[in-house]
Amino acid sequence: MDKKENIKKILEKIQEAEYVLVGLGQYFDMQYFLSMQEGYREIIEKLQERHALWMEPYVDTCCRKQFSPKLEDEMTKGLQNLAEILEKKSYFVVFNYKLQTYSTSASPR
Repeated sequence: MDKKENIKKILEKIQEAEYVLVGLGQYFDMQYFLSMQEGYREIIEKLQERHALWMEPYVDTCCRKQFSPKLEDEMTKGLQNLAEILEKKSYFVVFNYKLQTYSTSASPR
């Protein structure tokens, strides 16, 4: 079954359903989105090669500022499509959010 057939089948099942459970997966996660950007991956690889991963939080912050508008546009389009599909349905949305924290302690010597 190809992608179009799968989508058609899913839309049919949604139309038949009384309740719909929607899981927003990794495509709605900024860290995943960043990891899919070639420029970000190249920077992280260079940091690894130079044993400078302590700079990763700074790189993440800068890249988030750069890529945030693009991610927000893609998420908005996706959520608008989802809202149209679920317009007259009872639905529940679940989202797995991974909070990423960084230590502020001094780096090891």
